[in-house]
Formats: sequence, structure tokens, C-alpha cells
Amino acid sequence: MIKVDNRCIDGGGKPVQAIGQAFPTDAGNARLKVSFLPQYLRWLPFTKGDYWVMRISPDYTVALVGTPDRSNLWLLSRTPQLPGEVCEDYLSSARAEGFDLAALITPLQSGNIVSDTEIAAAQADSRCLLERSPPPFRNESGTRALRFTAIRRTDADNVGQARCAVAHGTICVT
Repeated sequence: MIKVDNRCIDGGGKPVQAIGQAFPTDAGNARLKVSFLPQYLRWLPFTKGDYWVMRISPDYTVALVGTPDRSNLWLLSRTPQLPGEVCEDYLSSARAEGFDLAALITPLQSGNIVSDTEIAAAQADSRCLLERSPPPFRNESGTRALRFTAIRRTDADNVGQARCAVAHGTICVT
């Protein structure tokens, strides 16, 4: 298992963290199944995405990762900025693999590191909750199921007020 720890500063200037788990699916460890769902939902078989490491620099400072359906692509770097020729070299590899780069988003990188302290403070400040009922159960038909209530913060609206999205339901797996 590989721990995936994604951190960033969102559009509102707040630190955000997404922790996931990745499991290699091939002998070369280049094809991964990744889930960012809460631990108690990761037993669901359809909740893991395919992430393929398509290219990596010899010193592990740059990596090109994509999905096999070619709908998602990430050019990852240990530095906030990549030289243009390095970026173009890696993106040409993606083009050669059939990725359409017309919708490619290049975010601005500050180079600031989001620390554990900042993440903890943001989580303590959050008014949004994630709750769940008892562990998975068998419903009347014998299907494994999990009841949930999830409240998550969404993007701020035009006047800067935070909104929350609420979902209720039961997830069933046959």
C-alpha cells in the first residue's frame, strides 16, 4: 500500500488535504488503484480509480501520471516550476499516448508547503462534518450496505459565504 497525501491551498486561501491509498496492480508498480474515500468506504469495489505512472525522471523529481481512458493527466514535480523544455518533453509523451491536451490546466504554484499544523488548524476550524452509521451491514436482501450522512464544504458563492452540500443514502454492493 502507498499513502497518497495531496495538499494545496484552495481558491479561498485555506489549506486542503486529501489522503488516499494506492495499491500497485502490476509487477513494475506503475499501474495503481487509488481511493480517496474515507477508510470505512474503501471496501466498495467500484471506488478506486486507475492511475498509471507513464513516465518518471531518473531522479524521481518529475512524473507523468494519467488514467487509462485518457481523461485525466497530471504532470507532477517536486519543484513549483518546471523549465519549459522539460514540461514540453513530458507533455509530448502524453500526446504520443493519445492524451488531448486542449483542456490542460496549469495551476499557479507558490512553492509554499502546506504543513501538518496548517492542515490541523483548518480541520479544527471547519464547520463541515462527515458522519456515518455503524459499520457495513447486510440489508433485507443480504446485500452489503453502508448508511451514510455526509456534509461537505463546497465552493464559496459570489458573496463569499461557505455553502455545504448534504447527502443521505445507502450504498449497496451485491
